[in-house]
Amino acid sequence: MNRGKKLFVTFTSIFAISAATLFAANDAQPGSVSDPLVTKSYVDQKIDEVINLMGSFIEGNDNNLNTDNGTSNNAGSMTYEAIGPIAAGTFILGGEGTEIILRGGSALAVCPGVNGLSNLTAGTDIANGQEVPLNNLIVIPRKDGRGILIEKDAYIMVRGEITYDE
Repeated sequence: MNRGKKLFVTFTSIFAISAATLFAANDAQPGSVSDPLVTKSYVDQKIDEVINLMGSFIEGNDNNLNTDNGTSNNAGSMTYEAIGPIAAGTFILGGEGTEIILRGGSALAVCPGVNGLSNLTAGTDIANGQEVPLNNLIVIPRKDGRGILIEKDAYIMVRGEITYDE
C-alpha cells in the first residue's frame, strides 16, 4: 500500500468515527447518563422547587408553647425551643422521638419500661432514676411515660412534643 492510500484510509476512518460519535451524542436525552450536562436555568428551577417545598414545610408547622395546659407542641420543628426556669419537682413527659438537652439544674430519668432514655452524646442508655447529664442530647424513644423529673430548677432545650406537670 502506498503512502497516499494509507493517508486516505486513516482520514476516512477518523472521519467515520467522528461522525458516528457526533450522531450518537445528538440522540442522547438532556440530563441523562449519556448527556449529564445541564443548563443554569434547569439548576435554578430545581433550587426554586426545593426552596418552595421547604417554605411550605416550615409554614405548615404549629410551633407554640401553651403554658395554660402545660404542653409544648414543637413536633416536626427543625429548631429547639428553650424552656426555663422549670421548678424542682416538675415531671416532663416526652413524646416519641422528642429530643431534650438539659442546659442547667439537675434532673433524673423516668423510664417505666425495661430500657431507659437514649443518650446520643455518650452512646448509652440512662436507666430509671439515674442522673441526666448536662449538655447531652437525650432522646425519648417511645411515648410510654418516659421523661425527666426536675430535681433542681432547670433550663432545657426541646425539639418535639412534651407535657409537663408541676
